[in-house]
Amino acid sequence: MEPSRSELDDTGFYRISVDTNANAVLIGRQGRTLQDFTVLVRSAASAVFKKHIRLMIDVNSYKEERYEKVARMAIRVARDVRRTKVDAVLEPMPADERKAVHNALSDMDDISTKSHGEGPERRIHILYTPGKVSEPAE
Repeated sequence: MEPSRSELDDTGFYRISVDTNANAVLIGRQGRTLQDFTVLVRSAASAVFKKHIRLMIDVNSYKEERYEKVARMAIRVARDVRRTKVDAVLEPMPADERKAVHNALSDMDDISTKSHGEGPERRIHILYTPGKVSEPAE
């Protein structure tokens, strides 16, 4: 296992990157082990520092690749929603992946997103919103 790297990004998240040959063990099925491990480390760090610590642990760029994959899928679905004018509901996903989807679709004209549900059943609804125009980038 290679040494990990840690940095505080501009959104206030500590990002820890781990490079290892044992990525399957650390990531687990559908990223669940990595997700649970991140929650555990975040809870421990928050307890030690007595404040909420925003933390993301990524193993062999799994999370970054996953965010790109769910964003591409959401864009495809959103284009179908815009074309058919029929709202869509995505499968449940963790909060960090939902955030990646919301961010990916935030600049699409006529499309808005909302999260519904509780806990592991929380999912994103992609809504046809006629007249919604994205703000130009500055």
